[in-house]
Amino acid sequence: MTSVILVDTIKNSLDSADAIAFPGGIQSSAMAVQVLGNSHVISSNIATTSSSYVTSGLTSPVITPKFANSKILITCDIGMIYGVAAGNGSMSSIFRSVQGGTYTALNVVTYDHFHESSGSDNISPHMHHILDTPTYTLGNTISYQAFIKGQGNGQISIFAGSMVHYTVTEIAQ
Repeated sequence: MTSVILVDTIKNSLDSADAIAFPGGIQSSAMAVQVLGNSHVISSNIATTSSSYVTSGLTSPVITPKFANSKILITCDIGMIYGVAAGNGSMSSIFRSVQGGTYTALNVVTYDHFHESSGSDNISPHMHHILDTPTYTLGNTISYQAFIKGQGNGQISIFAGSMVHYTVTEIAQ
């Protein structure tokens, strides 16, 4: 048997000022509040020879947190091709935009996700799993995007025929 209790407010019978209201639903620490996902089918290589991060143009679903101070868990899987010459490598990183602002890196490290060639074309998955603590105001939108760059000489790319998958989860604190 399934039971449902519908309430807007719970009040203490001895003190009507002591009330619990549920205008946005119930929130519990470490509770997943919402989960969004999307996938991009790559029809032609998204390539660069840049040694600085460049946009892939592949964005996550836009999430609007329901609670203040939530953390956002981002997973992003990217199929990369890198290196014809030994020493060439591909790197990818996840950047964040709040309320349509500039995308900024979540991790500022030299080698966020990195694979280096041994002397032939290589295909490698880059799998990002990041627990982000963004600064936002309730009502702000947040989106994430994969950025890519190469190391050494040559072109790297997110390869045609692959998919880029995002999952974005709001976790209440």
